[in-house]
This record gives sequence, structure tokens and C-alpha cells, in this order.
Amino acid sequence: MTKKRKTALMSVYYKTEQVYKDALELRANGFTIYASGGTFKFLKQNKVPVKDIAQIAGGGGILGNRVLTISRGVGAGLLAQRVEKDVKEMEELGFPYIDLVYSGLYPLQEEIKRIGSNEESVTKETDIGGILLIRAGGKGRRLVCSRPGHLQKILAWEKLGRPNEKVFLRELAADAEFVAADYSLTSAKYLGGRKYEGLTGEIFRICKYGENPFQTPAIVYENNLAPQNPLRHTNIVKVSGDDPSYNNSYDVDRLLYTVTKIAATFDVNYGKVPFIALGAKHGNCCGVGISDSRSEVIKKMLIGDHESLFGGSVLFNFFIEKEGAELLLNYASDGNQLKLDNVLATGFSEEATALLERKKGKCRMAALGGLATLGKDSLDCHPNFKQLFGGDFMVQPANNFILKEEDELMVKYGELTRRQIDDLLLAKCINDSSNSNTITIVKDGKLLGNGVGQTSRKIAAKLAVDIAQGAGHDLKGAVVASDSFFPFTDALEILINAGIEVVFAPSGSINDKNTIQLAHNKAVVLWMMDYKICRGFLHR
Repeated sequence: MTKKRKTALMSVYYKTEQVYKDALELRANGFTIYASGGTFKFLKQNKVPVKDIAQIAGGGGILGNRVLTISRGVGAGLLAQRVEKDVKEMEELGFPYIDLVYSGLYPLQEEIKRIGSNEESVTKETDIGGILLIRAGGKGRRLVCSRPGHLQKILAWEKLGRPNEKVFLRELAADAEFVAADYSLTSAKYLGGRKYEGLTGEIFRICKYGENPFQTPAIVYENNLAPQNPLRHTNIVKVSGDDPSYNNSYDVDRLLYTVTKIAATFDVNYGKVPFIALGAKHGNCCGVGISDSRSEVIKKMLIGDHESLFGGSVLFNFFIEKEGAELLLNYASDGNQLKLDNVLATGFSEEATALLERKKGKCRMAALGGLATLGKDSLDCHPNFKQLFGGDFMVQPANNFILKEEDELMVKYGELTRRQIDDLLLAKCINDSSNSNTITIVKDGKLLGNGVGQTSRKIAAKLAVDIAQGAGHDLKGAVVASDSFFPFTDALEILINAGIEVVFAPSGSINDKNTIQLAHNKAVVLWMMDYKICRGFLHR
């Protein structure tokens, strides 16, 4: 007795070699294939045995082929159940039971992003039939191939004898609904302008817990609507140590924000990116260095606020060899090796990995190749989402302001050397990526003190000075960046008395004239720009 063949329905936008191979594999695994319009022609031209969906749909495509798979026969084939009543009715109607849906949707997102697209072209590339197929297939608990790779997963499952069938089909249905939701959200955001906003995400990593042990579960999701980016968290590859926690992921994210600011700023101003080393605690930098030398940049980062760096996170835009690992552990130590929680670089040698490892995997080492190609195009242009109490949320554009030395809007009270300009640019980058209020002190390409998250500019200035002096740094000739204007002269007086000779601050205070006069009286170089353009507030 011949085994009854199963039925598959294929309908894809892109007719690729992979679609051809998958069709052959379906045939080899006992499926009769029905296909729609262009997919039918493509498979027939390539000698794949295939039937026209028009046989089920009651005719070919109508209204310029906009209506084909939206039909009684296809809907019945996907939603009929394997019960006596449905089986009998399907036989009377002559409709086949469709076991598998293989769908590839119209490229809506690509069309929206295409230069020259308009509402008419976007509407044309908005799939309806494909969405119907995968949602109906999911509801009917069919085998739904809604994304690349699904078919191989399905056929492998069938070869195993279809274990845990109910759970497996539910997972496929969830995938189909997610793809449809993702697609529909894209369409709603385009048509509605700013009226609608949202995120869709697929689970990427389950953390042990959140910010605190009792905040469980904590999950990192991959945003499927986000464009490909070499610096995304999903591209980070674990080298050694435990899986990242919620806090680890947050710290790494802040470091990525900082390093891209620095790289873009130096690329825009000089056309090149230096070696960069960052050290942070709770997302805020406590050590930063830039240099043309890998070893020198590590040293600069370590001698910032070394005490705070203990148990912190570090990032490098270069490969870590044995020498670099030894410097990390011992250069600024007081006899006790530095303990780190996160080390992110473009890669690690085996010797470096062995040196940096800690008991119980507490030092998490990870590689991110995209760090090797940082530049002006590395900035994250995604809108910033902030969840509010009760579940509402706010959205704002990304802060991708880059300070340019020759910006015509820059007001300069005094001239700077090339070294001082470099330090000013670096200080501004660190300042912009630290929790406000912030005062940042930099000298010779290294961070000396970062007074972050304070309730007043005066306290932020005092904290930055205290941190720098507490670490043994000489502040004479150092450069300061402030994330907003000085409302009074008290904070500037603290900085000048500590030896600061260069200050960058946004303008906009009613007391700017007093700030400018004080800087002039004390022979301090002051560069300013309107706060509406360059203010660097950050709340993360």
C-alpha cells in the first residue's frame, strides 16, 4: 500500500537557490507541493514537480494578483482539523489538507528604508496573503516555516518520530505569530508616523537574576526590527567565564556607548581612531586612556581611579595579548592583582585568557570583532526607550552629538595646544556618557577624575577633584568638561583652585558672564557652545 503523501504550500517573495533546494527536500520527504503565482513558475522552470495553488483557490490571481492565497480553499486546508466531521467536509469540497506552510513575506522593512520609497510603493510591498498563511497555519497547528532554517528543524524533528508534537507545533505557531506581529508593527509605525511605537524581541539570554538577586527572571531580548550592527550584544562571543548577568550586560552596553562616542569624535576631527581603553563601574567610566600604543593606553586607563576599577568592567578596541593581560592585572596594583568582572576586546590570546581567568568563572571575557573597525559610522542611531512607572514608556532620538574643534558655533575664550584639544574632546565624550550631573577631568589622554550623578554642579566638581587627587594625580594643566552650564561660579572656582587650566562648558546660564569673567581673571581657557546644541545630560 502506497503511503499517502503530505501536502506543502510554498509562497515566497525571493525565489532563491535555497528555496529551490528546500522544495527538492520537501519532495524527497514525501510532500506534494502547491505553490502560488511566481513561486509556482519558479519551481516549474527548475523542474521541481509542483501544483498550482489556483487548483485550491478556485482560480488564478485576480486584481493584479493581489488576491490569490486569500481564498476559501486555502483557509480550509490550513484550519481543518483531523476529526471525522472536518475530514468528510473537506472530501466533499475537494480541498486538500495542507500539512506544511513555507512562506517568505514581501520585503516591507527594506522598502520603507529604500531611498525614494513612498506610501504607494510601501503599500505594494505590504504582504497580506503571506501573513494569512503563517497565522492560519499556526492556528491550525500546521508545520509553519515562517523564517529561514525552520524547514531543516521540522524535517529533523519528523525523522525523530515527531516527539512532543503538541509542544513543537505550539512553538512553531508562536514563531509564526511573532513574525506576523513584527511585520504588522513595522507597518503600523510607518502608516501612523509617531502615533504608534513599540518593540518586539526574541529571547537571547536568561540571566541568573536582575539588578538584585530577588529580581528574577531577568532576560536579554534580541530586537528583530533593529538593523544589523557589528556592535550589537548578539554579536558578542563568550571566550571564558560565566555567562553575563543583567548588570554585566548593562555595564558592557554603557561601555559601548562611550567607546563609540570617542571613536566617532576622533574620526570626525582627525580622520583616525586611536587605541582606546575604558574601565567602568556601574556603567560610569573610572579609567579611560587613548594612545597610539596598546600598552600605553592600558596603563593610562589603569591609573585613573584604580580603586574604583576593582570588580569593574573594561573594554578595548584591540586584541589582548599576554603582555596586555599582565599589565591589566599588575601595572597599578599595590601587590594585589586587579580583579575584573568583564573584559571585552576584539579577541584574546590563549595566554591572556589563562591569566585573566578567575575562580568560578567570575571574570567574563568576551570578543566583539566590530570594535576593531570603530569610526564615525559606529554611533547607535536607535531611539532611546525608557519604561515608566506602570508600564508606559518614553522615546527620544539618540544623543549622537559630536564636538568638533572647528565648529563655527564654538565660542573660544583663549587658544589651546593640540594636546589640550585632544584632552578636551576626550573629556567631552566621557562626560556625555556618564550619569548627570557630571564633571570630567582629563589630562594627557587619560581620565583623572569623573564626578558623576551628583545633585549639583558644585558637588560634581568637588567629587571629580577629590577622586583625581585621591588617586595621586597632579591636576595642573588638566582639562575639564561639564555636561551643562555653570549656574554659579562656585564649581568653576573649585576646579581652578585645583589647577585646572582648560574648561569646556555649554552656555545658557543667566550667569555666563560671571563664568567667562572668572576664567579670564584666572587665565583659564574657556570654550563654550549653546547648551541647546551640546548639552550632555544622560540618565540611564
